Amino acid sequence: MPEIALEELFNEDPWADITQPIYPDASQFYVMDQRFWASKDEENKLVFFIQIPMHVAPETIETLKGAKIQIVNLQTNEGSVSRLLITLEDDALKDQFTLMTKALVYYISKEENSKIFDAAKRELKEWSDFLKPDKKGLTKEEQIGLWGELYVLTQIMLAIYPLTDAIKYWIGPDQKKQDFTFNNMALETKTTMSGDGSFIKISSIEQLQKITDVLYLCQIFINSGDDEGISLQEFFDNLEESLNNDIENKIQFTKKVSKFRNKATEKNLNEKFHFIDLKIFNVREGFPKITRKEITSTTVQNVKYSIDSALLNEFYVGDDLSKLISNE
Repeated sequence: MPEIALEELFNEDPWADITQPIYPDASQFYVMDQRFWASKDEENKLVFFIQIPMHVAPETIETLKGAKIQIVNLQTNEGSVSRLLITLEDDALKDQFTLMTKALVYYISKEENSKIFDAAKRELKEWSDFLKPDKKGLTKEEQIGLWGELYVLTQIMLAIYPLTDAIKYWIGPDQKKQDFTFNNMALETKTTMSGDGSFIKISSIEQLQKITDVLYLCQIFINSGDDEGISLQEFFDNLEESLNNDIENKIQFTKKVSKFRNKATEKNLNEKFHFIDLKIFNVREGFPKITRKEITSTTVQNVKYSIDSALLNEFYVGDDLSKLISNE
């Protein structure tokens, strides 16, 4: 039996046929699971809820900006039920709310009734700023680091792998040890503003710890851009446009970048940079690094240090990342 595409299991707009307040009645949200429902309350606000035929203690959950979350108990025609109820407080956020609730269903639909509310609460924490970003701002290091990763993803990985695979291989936002992992190799990217010297900043004890047979360190050099440059927002827009008909991967991508995008200011998002060059180094035996292997004492929990790439000639393997990846 062929696998059903995720977008075929959801209405594009689960609330499209709900033209007036109907809560506590509802319309089915997800055709494969009758625990998920869409509704509108007496103020015509969008409501999403998970319903299970068992008693769960009522609770108000303060984890999601821009939405009200409650666990409530009701008597229905089917008997006593509990609902985890999410009400959108600002209709201007409908698109984000729609994607987030579809993502919630995607991640928790395999859970049994006794565990599904706890799974939902854990998942909602990861989307806590998605509806109403705090916009505190990215540091320059975070901004250009993300730019470099998105450059590799869009300009190099997508020329070799299908979009689905490329997004799966990009694990940097998931707080993994390296930024990209595929086949038997991993890639750690470090982005440097041209003119800032040759130093590569290593920010943790895990970044150059090998988890695959081969680990490459890629130093990317960029300049402040102009009309020919590209911004973080343009990277996001281009990727999301490519994913418009692929809900599953759009969810995966949105979740990966949400913590950065939600923190970024408009200046962070729209500032343009221009790619200049890159250098690739093989983190093989003898490469100067500090990892758990070099520090045996568990009392040392983290380290930050810099490597002068001008002194790494014996580990330099070229500047053609596409060729290097294709040959692995």
